[in-house]
Amino acid sequence: MESFAFALCTLLAPNIPGLTFGPGDSNVKVGELVRGIDGVFVVEGASPEPDRYTAVEYHTLDFWAVFKNAKVASDYLRAIYDYLHQKHHYNTDSYTVHFSYCAGQILDLDRDGEGRKMLKLSVVFIITGLIS
Repeated sequence: MESFAFALCTLLAPNIPGLTFGPGDSNVKVGELVRGIDGVFVVEGASPEPDRYTAVEYHTLDFWAVFKNAKVASDYLRAIYDYLHQKHHYNTDSYTVHFSYCAGQILDLDRDGEGRKMLKLSVVFIITGLIS
């Protein structure tokens, strides 16, 4: 089964204008922040062990927007915030998301060593895997 972060990005890209995700040249990357590349980076935060009896999982994903243009970074994270905050009962290809909410507002983390604006948004998801 694909990772939840990958499955969520597959769902987000067609629903957020300007986001592209998939093989090749895309502006959404899963896993780590990459130097020298502008984009939205999705990093899995610390999450507790899944419930043994119900298979419910809690995931925290950190969305980092790193762009030379601060407005572009802010616009992407605001669109992600608006799409995911307090959203309930939706599916990705591999998971059912029972509820998602933003754990706070968009954080401004100044600029990196290359002068790119860095913003971060943390989103918590309550999910179960789909039975195939």
